[in-house]
Amino acid sequence: VFFFFKQKTAYEISACLVGSEMCIRDRQQAATLSSSQPNGSRRKATTTRYCPGGKDACGYFPSYTNARWTAAVNQILYDGNSTKSWCGSGCGKCYRVISTGSAPKNMGRGGTGEIELQVTDLCPTSSNEEWCSAPGKINRFGYEYHFDINNCHDRLKNKGWDNPVVEFEEIPCPAGFTDSGRECPNTKQQLLNSGKKL
Repeated sequence: VFFFFKQKTAYEISACLVGSEMCIRDRQQAATLSSSQPNGSRRKATTTRYCPGGKDACGYFPSYTNARWTAAVNQILYDGNSTKSWCGSGCGKCYRVISTGSAPKNMGRGGTGEIELQVTDLCPTSSNEEWCSAPGKINRFGYEYHFDINNCHDRLKNKGWDNPVVEFEEIPCPAGFTDSGRECPNTKQQLLNSGKKL
């Protein structure tokens, strides 16, 4: 008898009870302003922060993601209108996220400046629907897009960011961001063998 086990992503490894001090994820959260509609080439998104606990849904390992500005994104940014949960078409894309300088009441102090980051993980709707909405839907705060920023080394605090509202735009990946070393099956058979959803 053979048993097949689905490989866990960073999100699945880091799943825990909300509010638990032992949770690996930092559940402090941010919200948006009043709309996720584009402003020129920029859109608005909610943000949270977390620390991945293993290889993520884009096939990157912590040795890569924890050394750079990276993020998990909701399904629409991860792979468009699909329900794919492994190696989405949005993996490896880079974005500039710009603080608006404010945060929702009692959710943080905001902050200033911008971050250029790379998508390396999925924020799954199934366990994060409040923030990470499904394609074609909006989250609890009325926004279609969401970034969960890697904060393993408390870099957001060091940068002076405390749950700021952000605008974002896709950019060419800066130097230092790469797909090299990413273990991501690139054929249908490899995906089937890996046990991941196509």
